[in-house]
Amino acid sequence: MKEKGIRFIDITAWVLTAVLFASIFIFGTYAWGRYVLILLSAAIFLLSLVKNGKKAFYAPRPWHFFMLAIAAFSLISSLWAIDPRDSFQKAVTIMGICACFSLPYSYYCRCDDGVRRLIDAVKWGGYAIAFYTFFYYGFGTVFTSLATSDRLKNGFSNVNTIGMITAMSVVIGIYEIKLKKKFTVDAVMAIPALAVALATQSRKAILLLVAGIFSVLIFSNDPKKSIRKILPKAAIVAAVLIGVGVILLQLPAFSGIKVRIDYMLSALVGKGEAGSSAVIRIEMIKIGLGSFLRHPIGGVGIGCAHFLVNAELLLDTYMHNNYIEILTGGGIIGFAIFYSLYGYLITKFVLNRNAFEPFKNLCIIITILLLLMDVGLVSYYSKDLYFMLMILFLEVGKLDRMRSGETKEKRMKGS
Repeated sequence: MKEKGIRFIDITAWVLTAVLFASIFIFGTYAWGRYVLILLSAAIFLLSLVKNGKKAFYAPRPWHFFMLAIAAFSLISSLWAIDPRDSFQKAVTIMGICACFSLPYSYYCRCDDGVRRLIDAVKWGGYAIAFYTFFYYGFGTVFTSLATSDRLKNGFSNVNTIGMITAMSVVIGIYEIKLKKKFTVDAVMAIPALAVALATQSRKAILLLVAGIFSVLIFSNDPKKSIRKILPKAAIVAAVLIGVGVILLQLPAFSGIKVRIDYMLSALVGKGEAGSSAVIRIEMIKIGLGSFLRHPIGGVGIGCAHFLVNAELLLDTYMHNNYIEILTGGGIIGFAIFYSLYGYLITKFVLNRNAFEPFKNLCIIITILLLLMDVGLVSYYSKDLYFMLMILFLEVGKLDRMRSGETKEKRMKGS
């Protein structure tokens, strides 16, 4: 195939991928939204067939095995679940996500710069969500939320989710500026994304922003730099971010965020107002841990934690904490199966810590952020989680190939 044809296919596949990622959130609440995702994924796979031929078909990779293991345990847990239908539904959901995203996986596992393209798709998908937020709520409503600290309400997606994904786009944009050492034109798009993230007044979005920017600024792209050299920079960056944060929280536009943070801190020390979201989530954690102590091995069935919350708090909702949700529903076995995928990724990043790859540090940062966000949300059956994990698994696979190639080269020189 001619170079122009390949370039056209690559651009088309990237655009479809960015739309696919944005569609997870924009059309996620609609019953027909799943068909949009399937059609977009199928279109990307067809492009892979045109570009790669028979190579578009591939053997399952670690990403697939972990997803199938989680789905399999969900299915098995239906044998002792409070309601087998909930566990069965979660298994079907995870297997469906695996099948859907395995189609674009075919395209990007064959690209040398597949990780970069996927990360760029996530960034632009987040920018698209930011603009759609302005369109959906109206520019006046978003700007009023910023000026008066009147939080946006749930709409086409959960407002916390909107905040987190736009915040992630900002973090990626800042990383790319640092990587390229210049302010690129597309980085301007991070401004409306930042505005939307702040307008949601989501504590998780703010935490993601602060932790993400902090990590981007202290991590060096030079693998030879020691932790000893990073620590002074980390202290300076932390001091600056804290100072800026204290100043911003005194402004009227950030008063709502300040109040929500105060509620959270009060709840943690046991002085929160009864009925506040922070206090309720603390109660959920207590309920979940109590259930885990009673059913430590296999839990009460994946997806069934909401029955316990409903019985104690009269709220038919999940635990709002992925660690507690999985401990409650899956016990030690379920927890080990799910979080072993993060153990796998961290192990691979440690083994390849000396490898130079432009987006390695960003993938490490994303891994940390995903683990951090699990404190305040339930992610184990989320489409966006497995999309992000696809990127991370492709990255560690690339790092392994680089290390393997270096080892072979050294052996050849030695012989």
